[in-house]
Amino acid sequence: MIKKQTSEERHTSDLGSIQSEYSFSFSEYEDAGNEHFGCLLVHNDCTLMPEHFGKDWPNHDLEIVTMVIEGKVRYTDSLGPAEDLPKGAIHVLTAGTGVTHSESNPSEREQARYLQFWFLPVKQGLKSRRQSLTIRKEQRFNQLFPVVSGRGEDPYSLPIAQDLTLYTSVLETSRELEISARDRRIYIFVVSGNLKVECGEEILELAEGDSAKIHEPLPIKLTGTASEGLTELLVVDMP
Repeated sequence: MIKKQTSEERHTSDLGSIQSEYSFSFSEYEDAGNEHFGCLLVHNDCTLMPEHFGKDWPNHDLEIVTMVIEGKVRYTDSLGPAEDLPKGAIHVLTAGTGVTHSESNPSEREQARYLQFWFLPVKQGLKSRRQSLTIRKEQRFNQLFPVVSGRGEDPYSLPIAQDLTLYTSVLETSRELEISARDRRIYIFVVSGNLKVECGEEILELAEGDSAKIHEPLPIKLTGTASEGLTELLVVDMP
């Protein structure tokens, strides 16, 4: 199975001080044919206006990954003090037995953009916890850099209670990456720039905001195709 979703095919939610693009069913957006991809339940692309203060969301039995793309996001939950997450920050929350959380933009002038993913955990009733790290662009340059993993592949990535690895990369034009052939689900999202995805005889051209769902026992080749600048992308490798 290989399926492309364009940026325009996502559901747009505009609540004034927060604008979101939903890649899967979420909140008021219900699509019985687009509820999840494997253990991935939610992928939201959110832009917060200056001085947006988010409301608390109660959640449990979810693994929630937040990635800051632009600006600074103030993350708050019921586990401890608020944390200001800068551009390049990755945050993992194990909602476990129950937690409330919110995302705000403390800036008076600058917008903030973040991506958020919700995954099912390997089991319910886990102890709630949170961790974060910040990565630099050069760490991701022309490679798939693991930032979150429940598979023990990289001791420096943040742990998550699921058999998955989330990679991020910044690709120069014409540079290639390959994902080895395994019968696992691969989710690809283009944060900025352009990307060519090849899997068997299938070729997808992805632009900013586009994504691809792939579940094939074939190698996948990724090529940066931005006419100017770099291509930033994310890859989730999951069961």
